[in-house]
Amino acid sequence: MNNDYAFSKPLASDDLTRLTDEAVAWLESYRAAFQDLDARRISSFYQVPNLSMSAAAQIVYNTEEELFKNFELVVEQFGRLGFAKCAFEITATRFYGADLAEWVVHWSAFAADGRILKVLRNTYVMRRVAGNLRIIGVILTDS
Repeated sequence: MNNDYAFSKPLASDDLTRLTDEAVAWLESYRAAFQDLDARRISSFYQVPNLSMSAAAQIVYNTEEELFKNFELVVEQFGRLGFAKCAFEITATRFYGADLAEWVVHWSAFAADGRILKVLRNTYVMRRVAGNLRIIGVILTDS
């Protein structure tokens, strides 16, 4: 069995710091794509096939176009709600080497008047693909 992501030696402290900084920078770019309600940019952070799960459904996106159409609907919904900005907090990280990670992220979406529109706690499974971090799966949870 080929296991490219075996649990190997623990990460050195410098590697862990670098990976954590990379995770925060990556998530800030992802947040900015949501901030701009840019469905194409949001979908570019995902790798296909992609598994998205919630209490209500399990969806496998097999093409980039399927992901894009999904995020078109998401940004439409956010626009109708009066979305103005979003914020995030990484509440847990787990790295499985330098190329595979799991992040738990709390998202808050706000209206222009500061009202909270939506709060989510998402768990992202990330994998480095061609040098870039990509979401390969997500568990979506309303907080």
